[in-house]
Amino acid sequence: MSSNQNMPSEQNIPGPRNVPGNDKLSTGFGLWIIWTIGAVVVLSILGGIAAVFMRGLGAAGLSFGPIALVQVGAWQWLYVIPLIISQRRKQRFQVAKGLLITACVLFGVDVLCSGVVFYSLSHTSFR
Repeated sequence: MSSNQNMPSEQNIPGPRNVPGNDKLSTGFGLWIIWTIGAVVVLSILGGIAAVFMRGLGAAGLSFGPIALVQVGAWQWLYVIPLIISQRRKQRFQVAKGLLITACVLFGVDVLCSGVVFYSLSHTSFR
């Protein structure tokens, strides 16, 4: 009997990529929340900088972050798609699935809410 048969193969040894606790749908949801909050903070800071350098905006520049929350379903894809690709390369398929599900649900809610607002505004008389 050779000594190689008693040695565990490298595929069975848990590493940082294939540890079962690392790959959860809820981790994908949490990752999405953190990145979305970070994006709103960055947009608010950039809006403040724009308000300082472009006097024509006045205080409107400070409202970029909160206004960005209105259409988060559209601009979230700028960071969600690279995150999904990154997680799939790390073999964290459940995390990638959690990111995708969360982003798709928010996109659907965003489309529905925007549709209701645009429909209401199109049937309103501002006279």
